[in-house]
Amino acid sequence: APLAGKAVTCLKIDGEGRLWAGCYDGTVQCLHLANLVNEKDPKPRTASCGSAVLSLDVREDIDLVAVGTASGSVELFSSDEDLDGEKGQLRRLDSWKPKAENIPARSVAIAPFPISLCDLSEDSPSNSDFDDSRDYEAEEDFMWSLVSGYMDGSLHAIPLNINYDSDSIDEDCPLGTGDESEASDLDESVEMRPPHNGPVTCITSRKGGILVTGAQDGTIRIWDSTPRCASDASVNQGVARESYDPRCLYGLGGYKVWLGSASTSGDGLRLVSDGSDNTIIVHDFSVPEETEDENDGRTDGDRNGNDDDDDDDDDDDDDGDDVGGNNAASQYGEDSFM
Repeated sequence: APLAGKAVTCLKIDGEGRLWAGCYDGTVQCLHLANLVNEKDPKPRTASCGSAVLSLDVREDIDLVAVGTASGSVELFSSDEDLDGEKGQLRRLDSWKPKAENIPARSVAIAPFPISLCDLSEDSPSNSDFDDSRDYEAEEDFMWSLVSGYMDGSLHAIPLNINYDSDSIDEDCPLGTGDESEASDLDESVEMRPPHNGPVTCITSRKGGILVTGAQDGTIRIWDSTPRCASDASVNQGVARESYDPRCLYGLGGYKVWLGSASTSGDGLRLVSDGSDNTIIVHDFSVPEETEDENDGRTDGDRNGNDDDDDDDDDDDDDGDDVGGNNAASQYGEDSFM
C-alpha cells in the first residue's frame, strides 16, 4: 500500500475522486480512489515539503494544493496532472511564510469569495451589499485567498492570483494580485485580528466570502473575507483604495477543552464542531418561521416574551459584544453565514 508505514497527519478527498494525504515525513501523496480499488500497487503522485506536513487543502477548480508545515511555511503545488514531473512529482509553485519564526502552520484553507460581492472600481466607494436570497454557490466568477492558522493562535491571509483565461491559479505568480503596477494598493498579506488564544486547529470557508476558524482555546470565530473599497474621501487622506483585510464578525464559545474541527452544511445554515470532551455542537443560523396563533393573533416570538420591552433591554445588556466569548445569543444569527 502506498501509505504503509507512514504517519498520516491529514487527509482530503477532492471533487475529482482523489485522496490527498499529508505525512509526518514531509511528503504529500495523491491517489485516485478508483485506483486503490482496481490496482494492486497504485503509484501515487508525490511532493516533498522539507518539513512535517500538518495540514492541507485542495481546490480542484483552480488546480491548487496548499500544504501547512511544521516549519511554518505554506507550500503551494499544482493539482493539474498534466504538469507533473516524469516520476509523478507534483509541480511546486511557491512557498509562503508570513511569520519570521518557525511556528508550525497548524491549519490552512483556500478560500473563495464571489467577485459580485467586491466592487473594486474607483468610481464605486464601497462594496455591493450581501444578498441573503442569492445563491452565491452557483456563481462562476470568484476571487480567492490563502489563509493559514498557527500554533500560537495567529491567523494570516494573502490574496491569490488567478489566471481567468484558464480559470486556474497563475503558475508563475500564484501569490498576491499579480499586479506590479503602482495602480494597485491591495495589501499583499495581512494578519487577521484578533488572534485565537490557542493553536488554530481548523479553517473552513463558504463561497459567500465567509471564513470559520476554530482553535484549542475552545472558540470559533466567523470572519468576512471580502475585500473592501475605500471612499474617495478616505483615499484623499492616504487610505489605500483597495483593502484586503478579513474582519471578525463574532465569536462562539462552548468548549471547555480542545476544539478539534468545524464544518459547514451544504446550504450554509449550520455549523458543526467537535471537541475533545466528546461533545458535538451544532449552531443553527436559519431563521425560524413565525406562526400566528388563531386565537390571540400573536406570533411564537410574542408568546416567548418578546413583547416585553423591559425584557428586551435586559437581554441586550446580557448578550454583550465580546468576540470569542460565550455569547449564547450569537449562536442564532438572522441570516445564513454562507
